[in-house]
Amino acid sequence: MKVLHVVGNKIEISNGIGRLIPEMINMHNLLGKNINSSLLVLSDDYKNDHFPSFYYREVKCFESFLKRFDLVVFHGVYFFEYLRIYKKLIKYNIPYSIKPHSSLMKSALNKSKIKKKLANWLFFKKFIESANGVVFTNVDEEKNSVIWNNKSLIEPNGIKFDYLEPLKKTENMFPGKRFIYLSRIDFEHKGTDLLLDALSIIQERGNLDNIKLDIYGKGDGRQEAVVKKRILELGNHNIQFKGPAFGEKKINAFRESDIFILTSRYEGFPMAILEALFFGMPCIVTSGTNMSNILKNNNIGWLTDCTPKSIADAILQANVESCESISMKSKNGFQYVNNNHNWESVVKISESTYRNIVEGAK
Repeated sequence: MKVLHVVGNKIEISNGIGRLIPEMINMHNLLGKNINSSLLVLSDDYKNDHFPSFYYREVKCFESFLKRFDLVVFHGVYFFEYLRIYKKLIKYNIPYSIKPHSSLMKSALNKSKIKKKLANWLFFKKFIESANGVVFTNVDEEKNSVIWNNKSLIEPNGIKFDYLEPLKKTENMFPGKRFIYLSRIDFEHKGTDLLLDALSIIQERGNLDNIKLDIYGKGDGRQEAVVKKRILELGNHNIQFKGPAFGEKKINAFRESDIFILTSRYEGFPMAILEALFFGMPCIVTSGTNMSNILKNNNIGWLTDCTPKSIADAILQANVESCESISMKSKNGFQYVNNNHNWESVVKISESTYRNIVEGAK
């Protein structure tokens, strides 16, 4: 089964799709028995040594190119080039599926609400309705999304476990828990503003001296400047903005931290959470991260509302939780990721999902 994955975002390690898709395609081809995946990128020319990748503008004869594949998978929704491609797929009778990666979540549709409502009515709703399947990363994403196509399926994200001693921590010189936020600096999507407001509430309650938080991430210059200004106003040297972290810097940041925080207003299933759990960090997450069922069923962290007060309460609760309880959540998180998001298991699900889509289109 030849599968073409189409990505409108730039393939960059600083975003979730850029982190996930190349690894996923590589694992499909390495571990899959009946799957052969390729990548089509729309926004830039992406090259690698592990699997076939193509740049949209350089494809000469699109009809013959598309006819090489049994299935096309669109990652994300709101790219006008997708509309041109899907119409060709309909014409050539090639099945396609859509993996929204949070784009169809009700909270995400409130971003640029009027523009999206008009675009959906004119273009994208038909694109989604005509798909041979809509693939969500977990049941929470499906539950919190608009459903314009009744052919819903679940395909979880995977993560490669190639780090030695992921549960090993560096020595803790701080008397309390060490918190970390590691994600994009994005107020509207990642809720970085909610975290800053929560810190102000903790300061008003007189508890900020008991909190250590390192904020890692990259955003536009304006929002980064706001983060730096707000942290400076807190006047606490234990709250620091440390910029982006990749590779060894990110691994070291994880080893130096005890509890992970993600305050997103909406997500598909964030890769940062999987990485944090693998490194033994219980997670404080908002309902927008689509982790509700996973947290309830596995005891791996704390679920909060998307409000500064709720986030502040969760941080303070986690900070006074016993070392035994934190250790249990740490082991549970590591075990959960190993059991449910290893690539061997995920690739089998992908093969089954794609096969069901292709056979259902016949």
